Amino acid sequence: MLELLLTSFPVLIQYWRLKRRGEHITVWNMHYAIFTWMILAAVLFTTVFYFHPKSYTGLVAFRLAPVVPQVGGPVTKVYVENGMHVSKGDLLFSIEDSRQKADVATATAKHAEAKASFAVTGKQLNIVSGKVASAKASHKQIADELGTKQKARRKNPNTYSRREIERLQNTLATRQGTLNSARAEYDAMKVNLAQMLPAQLESAKAALMKAQNELSKTQVKAFTAGTITQIALTEGASASRIVRSPSLLIIPDQKEGVPFRMVAGFSQTANAVLKAGMPVEVACETNTNMLMSNVVLPARIAFKQDAIAAGQFVASGALIEPRDRAKRGSVLVTIELAHKQHEPLLLNGSGCIVQAYTNDLPGFTGHVISALGIVKAVLFRIKVWVSMAVGIGLIGGGS
Repeated sequence: MLELLLTSFPVLIQYWRLKRRGEHITVWNMHYAIFTWMILAAVLFTTVFYFHPKSYTGLVAFRLAPVVPQVGGPVTKVYVENGMHVSKGDLLFSIEDSRQKADVATATAKHAEAKASFAVTGKQLNIVSGKVASAKASHKQIADELGTKQKARRKNPNTYSRREIERLQNTLATRQGTLNSARAEYDAMKVNLAQMLPAQLESAKAALMKAQNELSKTQVKAFTAGTITQIALTEGASASRIVRSPSLLIIPDQKEGVPFRMVAGFSQTANAVLKAGMPVEVACETNTNMLMSNVVLPARIAFKQDAIAAGQFVASGALIEPRDRAKRGSVLVTIELAHKQHEPLLLNGSGCIVQAYTNDLPGFTGHVISALGIVKAVLFRIKVWVSMAVGIGLIGGGS
């Protein structure tokens, strides 16, 4: 290891001293140098590996948009193929829609019926309004006649008989009933026109919109722009409505302004040195090449998760048992590349090695620790090259 070579100078110095004196090289006269070498190597190992942690669990994570139809039925046509790029709103496939079309036709007829009823009732209101005016005029005529005859009889009882007066009074009561009935019919029809019929029209309109919405669901469209993959349906087959078994998948495009990010899990012992903004280097398997060109990419830690995923639990009827959580988990960090032009080099889902470097410690000791990061940087590049050369992949193990 490079660390052992860097700390071997006490042994080399003692070796040359003994050579110059002509003494034999033995364990006895070399034990102080070897012990010093071991101490220096231990200190260097601890410092380098603690302050410059490495992770083999880096991942170029990406999202998927599973496409699941909202209505069932056999597929009538598929409009896309694997690898095709689609935009938001593009038609993906269609489902048999005879039932939905029948529902739309029924709802359309009911909506037209409600509109016609609204118009007819408006005209009927005008007719009833005329009846009210006629009944009111008839009532006024009898009331005026009765008032005139009653006034004349009070002056001269022989002018009109009591029977005549009673007849007019009965007629006035009948006309009053007719007027009240016409007014009640007018008020009821006015309420019907102002409240009930509009509600029925809105209900018919809502039913029509619902039927049209159900019909639109038979035309399955993309809700996001991206690349089609894993089409699992064909014409004549029933489209799957199970989320875990989607009809096809869309890999969404990277949104403008959203940084390209990776994730990596570090040992929990590295939690104290991992910080947002910390410089890191990333090497992913998908961009490794013989020339080592654009293989190790500069990046930084954008975010450190403040919880260990392996420790989460959901309340249930059983108490938590810590020994069931023997797998401790890791500290999750989110990483952003330092240069945007490197983003196309990384393939979604690629496994990566992430090497972090501490560079914010104060004083001379902090500068020394930061400088020792060159050891990990060199080892990192050796690891990448050797892993590629022997064909074991970057995640082949070792440190």
